[in-house]
Amino acid sequence: MPDWATKIHVALYPCYYHNYLLGYLLSSQWLAYINSNIADSQSFVNNKAIGDYFREKVFKPGARYYWNDMIERSTGEKLTAKYYAQQFIQ
Repeated sequence: MPDWATKIHVALYPCYYHNYLLGYLLSSQWLAYINSNIADSQSFVNNKAIGDYFREKVFKPGARYYWNDMIERSTGEKLTAKYYAQQFIQ
């Protein structure tokens, strides 16, 4: 069936899927860092320490650093699939 063609991402903008995957990798890496270094919790609600972490390490620097440098500065390592695999595959 040609229903795949109704998704503009597939036909004209395939890099969107690449960006989605980068986001999944980063969220897994941040979660692992937070659980190891800040708060051992799956809930970020009303957790000041987690908010402070994102404010200081991610939002305050803004676009000052190249994206992979920002990730390394906020988690201690460049973007990796290791944490995504730990969270969803292993």
